Amino acid sequence: MAEIDVDYNIRFPSPTSLDQEEGSEDEESEREIKKEPVVLLLGWLGCEEKHLAKYSDIYERKGCITIRYIAPKEITFFKTELLPTVASKLLDLIQDYNLEDNPIFFHIFSNNGSYVYTNILKVLHEDKEKKLVKLQVKGVIIDSAPGQRRLHQAARAFVVSTPRNFMMRILMVIGIYLYLFWTGLKCMFMKLYNPKSLEYNPHYVYENMLHDSYHWPQLYLYSKADKIIPYQDIDKMIGYRQSLGVHVERVRWDDTAHVSHLMVHREAYMQACIEFIKFCLDDSNEEEVKKN
Repeated sequence: MAEIDVDYNIRFPSPTSLDQEEGSEDEESEREIKKEPVVLLLGWLGCEEKHLAKYSDIYERKGCITIRYIAPKEITFFKTELLPTVASKLLDLIQDYNLEDNPIFFHIFSNNGSYVYTNILKVLHEDKEKKLVKLQVKGVIIDSAPGQRRLHQAARAFVVSTPRNFMMRILMVIGIYLYLFWTGLKCMFMKLYNPKSLEYNPHYVYENMLHDSYHWPQLYLYSKADKIIPYQDIDKMIGYRQSLGVHVERVRWDDTAHVSHLMVHREAYMQACIEFIKFCLDDSNEEEVKKN
């Protein structure tokens, strides 16, 4: 396995981290949670620590442990062979911090976070030594993702995440278009002559999430105004996952840009995330989820 440093940030709740403004009923339900939920947040392309920290704060205020990670574009675009190593190292953190018995949630952003997430799924599926079988994954929250492979959208997302120097961006546009075109051509021939070679191919993140065999609950947060990921892609994903019996929730706005929903609809966004986690942790809903 290739050696690579995974630059992550982990936060543990302090005894006073729970909201003091919660009603007595909510406080009582918080105390009943034996193990703090762990939320692994996987950032979008161009995301910075200060941006992702605003999302982890939602969970930290509720007494959750959070792990933040932003995959560099150098890996998700040009060195995708390193993604399984990144995924393994992130999962190792859960063991290193003795969190195997804690409820685990993923909160992923855009296709950049989805690249890492699908490789986490790959590692879990290929866990031949059964080291990860104990992980208590309860659900996944998906913000502005996933989107199908489109040359223009991928190039746009990459360029937006680069420095604002005009000439540099022009060169970046040309370079990334050529690279993505070549990558797409290569994948097309691989699919034609050896379909099995594309199983969990990182460039096919949409298909990997569409056909994922794990059926833990999902919450999709997205918008009709997103110019990077068309909302129709996510609508299609939701419909297909529901047809498999997966418990799926959604919040679809009409006016927010890509990964900007928290900034515009803060209260609704936070409520959707917290209510989803409460649903997944509620033992009375376990039978409904298992039945699916």
